Amino acid sequence: MSNFTDPVQHGFAQYLQRWHAMLIADTPALRAYAARPFSQALVWAPGRMVDHIEALLEPPDAAQPQAPLPIVIACMARDFVPAPPAFGRGLADPVDVMIPGDPKQRCFKMRAVFADIRAQIAIIAADAPTARSLAMQLHLFVSSFGNRDFAYDVELAGMADRWPCAIAAPDLIATDQDDLATDHTVLALDIRLRASVPLLMAPASTEPNDGRGGTNADDPFGADYDPHGYLVVVEARGQAWAPGRADKPIATWVEAGRRP
Repeated sequence: MSNFTDPVQHGFAQYLQRWHAMLIADTPALRAYAARPFSQALVWAPGRMVDHIEALLEPPDAAQPQAPLPIVIACMARDFVPAPPAFGRGLADPVDVMIPGDPKQRCFKMRAVFADIRAQIAIIAADAPTARSLAMQLHLFVSSFGNRDFAYDVELAGMADRWPCAIAAPDLIATDQDDLATDHTVLALDIRLRASVPLLMAPASTEPNDGRGGTNADDPFGADYDPHGYLVVVEARGQAWAPGRADKPIATWVEAGRRP
C-alpha cells in the first residue's frame, strides 16, 4: 500500500461511478453526459479545487483542448481530522490479527484509526438546469439507505482486504460558485467521508519472525510487500507433579494451536 488515503480515494471514485450509472437525463446536456464513459465524466483535482476549475475553464488552445461540459471534478482535503468519539476511537493499541485468506497463515499486529476525510465535488455545466439536476441526483443517491457507505480495498501484506467508509452526513448542499469569472454554472458540494483505516504492523528485520515473507520482506516499501509474520505458539506441553515428588510427573498434556 503506497499510503493510507489513496485506497479511500479509489473507493470513493467507484462510489461516484455507481451514481453516474444511475443518472436520469432531463436535459440534452445531461443526456450526453450520462452516455459518456465514467473515465471521461469525472476528473480528480491534483491540488486546490478552485485552481483546477479555473484551469479547465480557460480558453482552449491546441495543446490543451477544453473539457466537454458538463464535467464533475472531485478532490480530497490534505488535512487529517479524527472522527468524533461517538463514532469510535479506533485501535490505538496493537492487536494480533491474521489477514483472511492468507495462505501463509501469518500473524501480524494491527492498529486502526477512524478518520474524517473532507471531499468536495464541483459540477460545471453550461446551463443551470443541468448543473442543478446533477446536484439533485447526487443528493438523492447519497440519501439512499444502501448508499450511506461503501467499501474500499486496502492492500495488507500483499492481499486485498475490504474496509468500510461511511458518508457522515447525507444532506448535501450545492452552493453556487459565483465568484469565479465564468459564464458557466459551477456548483460545489462538500462531503465528509468517515473511513476506517488499518495500519498493519510486521516484524522489523532485527526482530524474530516466522520467515514466511517474500523476497522483499525486509523492505516494507518494496514493490512486492510480502512481510514476515510474528512468531506464534504452535504447541505447548505441560506436566504436573505430586507434592514432594519431583522424580516422576503424574500428568502430561499437549495444547496445540495456541497463539499469543
